[in-house]
Amino acid sequence: MRELSEQEWKRRAVPPRDRIFAELDAFGSPFADGVVERALLFPVPIELEPGQIAALRAAARAVGDETIFMEEIETSREEERFWELSTDEGAPYVVADPWLDTALFSPAGTWGMIVSHEDHAVLGGHLQFMRMVAAEFPATELPPQNVFMGGRRESEWPDEASIDEVADAMAAAGTPLPLASGQEFGGAQALAFVEFFRALRAADRHPRRWLAPQLRHLFGSEQAERLLREGRW
Repeated sequence: MRELSEQEWKRRAVPPRDRIFAELDAFGSPFADGVVERALLFPVPIELEPGQIAALRAAARAVGDETIFMEEIETSREEERFWELSTDEGAPYVVADPWLDTALFSPAGTWGMIVSHEDHAVLGGHLQFMRMVAAEFPATELPPQNVFMGGRRESEWPDEASIDEVADAMAAAGTPLPLASGQEFGGAQALAFVEFFRALRAADRHPRRWLAPQLRHLFGSEQAERLLREGRW
């Protein structure tokens, strides 16, 4: 994996990126009209787990990609950073350490993923790629921080406790992991996504007006309305 200069990024990565994404917004309507196959993943960590990276790489190789482009699209740094990783090997997050949202996509412009800082990702691409991801992409083993924030915390857990420490404490106490851990790819994750943000909305009173339009963008009106109804949004 290597970091790319802004000049090389604009020359090599921006054209295929703009074929797959209409906007680089994890909470908007990110995919171009020609991207018919779309999915939502929840929960996912901002740094994808090793098995998830492996599944993404395998699906990319299956559609002919030798590398994957990766971009910070929301950052608190002064400058965005850009990377290119091999579909064969390497640990991307040893080199890249994303702070907020990131985009990963095909150099051929055939698929793309945006991973948000609020524990979800949107994915779109050609049918072969999407089918392979659906078959191979594992559920998140350790739910991300925002899922823990939405769940019950014991008073003896310090606010600065790491995710590993909280998970160990929950396991020792026999407390079930909070909403949405371990769901299968597809509708179960999408429904868990709605249910989780409904619970979070009730807790913090933030309306999250982006959620319903994003579901319609990803799944079409009929399926989106079903998810909203079943999730009691």
